[in-house]
Amino acid sequence: MQAAYLGTPGFTASTSGTVDQLVGPVKTTTSTALMSAPDPSVLGSPVTLTATVTKQTGPGTPTGAVSFYSGTPSGPHALLGTSGLNDGARATWATSGLGAGTDGLYAVYTGDTNFADSTSPLVLPVKLDDNGPATLGEHRPA
Repeated sequence: MQAAYLGTPGFTASTSGTVDQLVGPVKTTTSTALMSAPDPSVLGSPVTLTATVTKQTGPGTPTGAVSFYSGTPSGPHALLGTSGLNDGARATWATSGLGAGTDGLYAVYTGDTNFADSTSPLVLPVKLDDNGPATLGEHRPA
């Protein structure tokens, strides 16, 4: 872009320097939901995490990837794995490695050219050890 002043009597015409301005499309807002199955789960058994990315308005389907984490977005957390979205804007990740007790889980959609990133609410799946249901805050020796 460039601006130009044509001048008037007593004032000289002038032209500004050139400024580059990138104008891109506005990304559509998304929301991400996370489910854990089975819930509750048994220690050492497979658990499947499924993230669903929903667009707020407009045409198209979100593409790209979802990363699954344990912990909290604003506190200590660890990446569990990453999976690509399918045609239905869902991503799944399976593990048998979740520890006993209650760990916070969440999913982060990284966005794409047309759709903005989003983070799921924290999910607190209850995992059972071999002694039956564990309550929040309960400590059981291994």
